[in-house]
Amino acid sequence: MMNRQVLNKPFFMMMFVLVFFFSVTSAAFAKSGTVNVGSGSLNVRAEASQTAQIIGSLANGQKVEITGTLSGWYKINYNNRVGYVSSDFVVEAKESTTQVPTSKGTVITVNGSRLNLDVEPLKENNRLLVPFRAIGEALGIEVDWDQKKQQVIAKDGDKTVIFTVNSTKILVNGKTETISPAPKIVKERTLLPLRYFSETFGANVDWNEKNNTVTIVRAESSTKPPQSISGIYAGVVNASTLNVRSQANTSSTTLGTLKKGDLVDVLDFTNQWAKITFNGREAYVHSQYLNLMNNSQQVLILGDVQVSQTGNTSKITWLKLGGGAISATQRVDGQSVTIDTNATEVARVLRAVQGLTALDVVKQGNGHQIQFTVEDGYEALMTNATGELSITVKPISEKGTGIKGQRIVIDAGHGDHDPGAVSNGVREKDIVLDVALRVETLLKNAGADVLMTRSNDSFLSLEERTKFANNNQADAFVSIHANAATNTSANGTETYWDKTNAAAESEELAKSIQEKLIEKLGTNDRGVRQSGFYVIKNTKMPSVLVELGFVTNPEEAKKLADNTFRQKAAEAIYEGIVEFYQ
Repeated sequence: MMNRQVLNKPFFMMMFVLVFFFSVTSAAFAKSGTVNVGSGSLNVRAEASQTAQIIGSLANGQKVEITGTLSGWYKINYNNRVGYVSSDFVVEAKESTTQVPTSKGTVITVNGSRLNLDVEPLKENNRLLVPFRAIGEALGIEVDWDQKKQQVIAKDGDKTVIFTVNSTKILVNGKTETISPAPKIVKERTLLPLRYFSETFGANVDWNEKNNTVTIVRAESSTKPPQSISGIYAGVVNASTLNVRSQANTSSTTLGTLKKGDLVDVLDFTNQWAKITFNGREAYVHSQYLNLMNNSQQVLILGDVQVSQTGNTSKITWLKLGGGAISATQRVDGQSVTIDTNATEVARVLRAVQGLTALDVVKQGNGHQIQFTVEDGYEALMTNATGELSITVKPISEKGTGIKGQRIVIDAGHGDHDPGAVSNGVREKDIVLDVALRVETLLKNAGADVLMTRSNDSFLSLEERTKFANNNQADAFVSIHANAATNTSANGTETYWDKTNAAAESEELAKSIQEKLIEKLGTNDRGVRQSGFYVIKNTKMPSVLVELGFVTNPEEAKKLADNTFRQKAAEAIYEGIVEFYQ
């Protein structure tokens, strides 16, 4: 067996904006602050640490002289000696000018590479703010922008952080925290603060005042793997705790656990399970929780390819192996189709696929291209899902041919930390997910190809929802919501469409669904309306947004909480879609 070399694994962490308290001399930095601890007192410590000796305390409202800062602590003068207090409980006195551009020539480096910015960093109250997207992309962090809510959504592993422009309140995995300064937009770029990120996500940030430079590096794993291993791949655990199983399934016996950063030999794969050796015996872990390495490089694998056929519809499916993020985009040029993927290894399809010719996998740069030609009368639809990449090949379907085989995306609005409208004991996100899952069941039973933007209490940005529908080349998109109004007497059901894409079909689909909803639910008919909601404006197929009823209306809220009402709503949406395709 060949030996593989593995580099020390860095922690995957996020950092997409910068804020740093500059360390300066007392004479240059000195400013005043006011203790803000409510009814308690603030401990003064000998060093900048919660475990350091307490040398005194300060009362709420007491003034202090701040002479410097260090990692969440203020350095102060206390009884003619140096002391440290938590910066969370001291409010600095406002300066006459709080926002100024940094002096020209500030150099920011990320892991040794200079960061090029199209907007000059901003200094506010001695804190440095930098455009988030440039830093996010430099570090490979997943970041997204919600234009409607003016929010930045950042994801790294099991942590999601949401920032709102001009607000000091942020959400960390659904819990509210406070930062300062607030995110802001400057010259159409969103700037966010660094200190919070550097401490929360493990980045090391160093400010050199003399050279006017900021240096950002990623911390290395405290668990250093050996320089050589045996096996097909090396696997570095990316979860905090990973169960080791006796068989390749979650119902088998747990033999033990691995922790983040542990290194294992991957001997083989069974579906998406990695076969390893654990305590001298054969065992299995799910490969999703391993970063696979080969000759010191991370590998992204599309493997275990399967071809299935139902009637005239064929489906090619590659399982995603390992924990890396595999991307895929489809380009169409007449009958020729190319799928570009960053996967470093792609299994070849060794059998004929009805509707396709010249199917091949070609190495392209660091990734691959899947190339094929679609035969006349067929269409190929790519789906890049969480655990697999698939291509569905089917005869071209048009309106009038029925619901069977149609690819329908059902979008349950809101989710996770975003509850949507909340009133009268019900939450919009719960109502619409329940109805969406019922619609999914009805459509699947009728032979439709149904894709869900979410099937659980998770969150997607508006952009992610539209990209999901567009990338999967859906035939129709239906977004399900519940309404709210300040006037609690407002009630009824309405359906929206947008004129930007597939206008005529969108309006027809909206009318069909609205008619069935009123017929089934007996609610007030608020009609079919044209509006530029993001998810129906930016999807390219016939798209509608349904408002089932008002959670702010006490009587309608009771209906929305009722299982019978929800089932009728699902049936109405389903029947409206079916009627549209007849």
